Amino acid sequence: MPEETSAAEVIAPGQAIAIRAEIETQNTIARAYPRDGKACLKEALSELEIVPEYACKAFYSIPYKDRSDGAEKIVKVEGPSIKASQALARIWGNNSDAWRVLSDEPDQVIVEGAFVDHQTNKRTVRTAVVKKFYIDKRTKAKIPLREDKLGLAVAAGGSKAVRNATLAGL
Repeated sequence: MPEETSAAEVIAPGQAIAIRAEIETQNTIARAYPRDGKACLKEALSELEIVPEYACKAFYSIPYKDRSDGAEKIVKVEGPSIKASQALARIWGNNSDAWRVLSDEPDQVIVEGAFVDHQTNKRTVRTAVVKKFYIDKRTKAKIPLREDKLGLAVAAGGSKAVRNATLAGL
């Protein structure tokens, strides 16, 4: 995977002015059209009523091996899905989100998700670690991910980081 640089390292002066203008425009729009929390909740519930099959997909529930007390047991890890966080952010309005690669290390890639609420001028960030290998179940050996699989894993990690930042920001 090619080495990533931070946005600050690659933004030209002209781009910085354009980005600042975009942020100022978003903040101006947020002040001119403030959100109504009660209306947002009503709209979110209305969408779930319109498409009830989406409601069951709005949360994930995956099995996870918990070894915290020395014994291995399977527990369910549950929470709002990535698509649920995207829908909530869209309905909430006056915000933006994105993710980027913070560092590309020998065994892992660290990604950062960001959520900006333009109405409150609050920025929330969360990081995620993406391993560049998997452990073979039979041999217990570290097997490097193929380049295409690593790309997918990094994108999934970025989506999770944005979801976590969005939910924390909301």
